[in-house]
Amino acid sequence: MIFNHARFIVDKKHPSLNKIYSSKHWTYRSKEKSKWRGIFLDMIKTADIRLNISEYELDVITNNRYDIDNDIMLIKFFNDALVESGAVKDDSRKFFKHFSITHSDEVEKHTSIINLFYR
Repeated sequence: MIFNHARFIVDKKHPSLNKIYSSKHWTYRSKEKSKWRGIFLDMIKTADIRLNISEYELDVITNNRYDIDNDIMLIKFFNDALVESGAVKDDSRKFFKHFSITHSDEVEKHTSIINLFYR
């Protein structure tokens, strides 16, 4: 099967899982979720991704100071925006099949690349 591909460059510092998890107040988490939903919705609209994706995978390549598992918030926020955009019905395992996060010094500092593979 052939996948379609869209690439998103994130050149803003995203919150780590530790930062979200240790936040003392729900308003911080809510503000971050809204902020990143808006950023990703704009990116998704610009990418002109078709609606009703039947399945998809995400491959994230990042270069920041976080432990690799702390980059999971990037995937969570991106998935929330994919659902809200209407590109995918939901981010359950029926649609969202796989993700990977890789650190690479070849990516510019404080930058992440999200590769969306879909059909």
